[in-house]
Amino acid sequence: MLNVELKLLKIFVAVVDCGGFTAAERELNLSRSTISIHMADLEHKLGMTLCSRGRAGFRLSQAGQSVYTAALQLLASAEAFATHIDGLSHDVMTGELKLAITDGTFNDTNFRLAQSLKEFEKKAPQVYLKLYSATQVDIERQLSKAEVDIGIIARHRSLPEFNYYPLHHEDNYLYCSADHELFSKQDRYITETVLQQQKFVHADFFLNSLVSSLSQQFNTSASAGHVEARAFLILSGSYIGFLPEHYAHTLELEGKLRKLKAKVKYYQTEIAAVTRKGNQSDPLLSLFLATLKDQYHVHKP
Repeated sequence: MLNVELKLLKIFVAVVDCGGFTAAERELNLSRSTISIHMADLEHKLGMTLCSRGRAGFRLSQAGQSVYTAALQLLASAEAFATHIDGLSHDVMTGELKLAITDGTFNDTNFRLAQSLKEFEKKAPQVYLKLYSATQVDIERQLSKAEVDIGIIARHRSLPEFNYYPLHHEDNYLYCSADHELFSKQDRYITETVLQQQKFVHADFFLNSLVSSLSQQFNTSASAGHVEARAFLILSGSYIGFLPEHYAHTLELEGKLRKLKAKVKYYQTEIAAVTRKGNQSDPLLSLFLATLKDQYHVHKP
């Protein structure tokens, strides 16, 4: 068994994520020379070269890439172990649960997160909750690096390292703003050729095949991962783009947005809770998932 300290692995992971020693100084609050010493110590203990650093820049070796992947898994397991042991040593559940959700979900009446948080707090009042809002890509990255325990995203793909738990569906339509030339034009006059001439804002992350085929029909001229950022671009009057109906509903009632060709320029995505595989033994995560599922079972949209 290799006697490798978790501290050294954490430093190594931070260096890789930051792209080099210098960039990792602020992240780790350590000097470059100290980081270099720790990295040399780790390489000595492992008996292999993990990276090259010189005039050509920072680069992982093939062994370094394998160690990085294994380190992410080990650090995630260590954190889950600590949380589990901490929970066993108390009469009530304690610890920390980190949850990340996609932005732009506040007005979604099908999204029963507030009710789930309320029930979870009743069952585990001593647990410290951390709630983040991020893009789908960022949430997938945070999950893989064990920076969050559970994510709730629009499921456009299924990655092998994750478990997915379907919750509800989200309707998305193509919109333009009141300042756009198509706003006052009837749908029957908005042909495919007319649509293809408009500047289109892309969601800036992987899309499923149906959504991707819809998006490829347009003249992509901007991209934004956050729903709110896409809405700003559309409201500028220069772009058209897809938005969740629940997010755009109020703006549509106020006359600031309108749907374009709603019968054909439409898609539905599955909203799912996502966790890392092998993390099911975490009691806090299991409790929150059970609470989340209960809300959707009892209050099915």
